[in-house]
Amino acid sequence: MVVQTDGAIIAYSVRPSYGVSDAFFEEMCRISDQARKAGFVADVRLLTEEDLDPIELFNAELLHSVRDEDPEADEAARKAVRDMQGIETLEALRDRAGCGAMGFRALIRLIRSRHLQLVSHERISPKSQVFKREQV
Repeated sequence: MVVQTDGAIIAYSVRPSYGVSDAFFEEMCRISDQARKAGFVADVRLLTEEDLDPIELFNAELLHSVRDEDPEADEAARKAVRDMQGIETLEALRDRAGCGAMGFRALIRLIRSRHLQLVSHERISPKSQVFKREQV
């Protein structure tokens, strides 16, 4: 379930598209109707892989893969970002941090923590442009 910013509660059924038969869809319609009438949720929705943005999925997997901290690289990345002005590439920030691949992963963690934000909707890469969203 998801609670939206307006307070509405939305229930999701997550299924691979090959698992959505006519019978399943009819059953979901009945469940949705019952849940809404009972006031349990505002809506029930079906979510399949076809509903996922491939860029968002790639970035989410990348953000998840770098979740473990690296104190030395994280501090170097924070210092590089602290000194940045305007828009820069992750590659330039990585080079300024001086930790190679570990520095790049540390910068991804700063995107994950919302200290940095991508300029464009794109797969995160060294060429991605970012700006400071919050103080580091």
